[in-house]
Amino acid sequence: MTEKKEKNKEKAEAKTSEKITVLEKELKEQKELSEKYLDQLRRLQAQFDNYRKRVTKESEINFKSGEKTLAKGLLYVMDNLQRALDSRDIDREGITLIYKEFYNILKARGLEKMETEGCAFDPNFHHALSFVHSRDCQEGQIVEVIQPGYFWEGEVLRPAQVVVAKEPEEENKEEKE
Repeated sequence: MTEKKEKNKEKAEAKTSEKITVLEKELKEQKELSEKYLDQLRRLQAQFDNYRKRVTKESEINFKSGEKTLAKGLLYVMDNLQRALDSRDIDREGITLIYKEFYNILKARGLEKMETEGCAFDPNFHHALSFVHSRDCQEGQIVEVIQPGYFWEGEVLRPAQVVVAKEPEEENKEEKE
């Protein structure tokens, strides 16, 4: 019986040795695979970093190019303003043309003037500087624009500064009594 036990023991050891060999082989394959994936990940990360740097640099170049184009357009406005300042007589028509030229340059890049006077006051677009009592206008209607407001590509760039109509004081007193 001892011989049988020894043979069984040897068989068990052989099976265990085979399993260890198979497991070691699988472990080696998995290590190689993980190293391959780690190498791919490092390469992808380096490629992404290079891409991010390139896009950042291109964005800066495009932004500076846009600024340069705008500045180039505004040089003509500056030249015309200088000519107006150098002339002995103030030429209102010439200054109006310069204003239009300046506005058109900015308009081509996304500027739009708000239509405000006569409209209803809206705090999203207007900043009320004062209120006046008026019988000619409805309460909350804009009666005067102190400083125009502008949109830039559909968003409020600067709200309009306005004067807003209120009910006349006399009517307020009668209602309170």
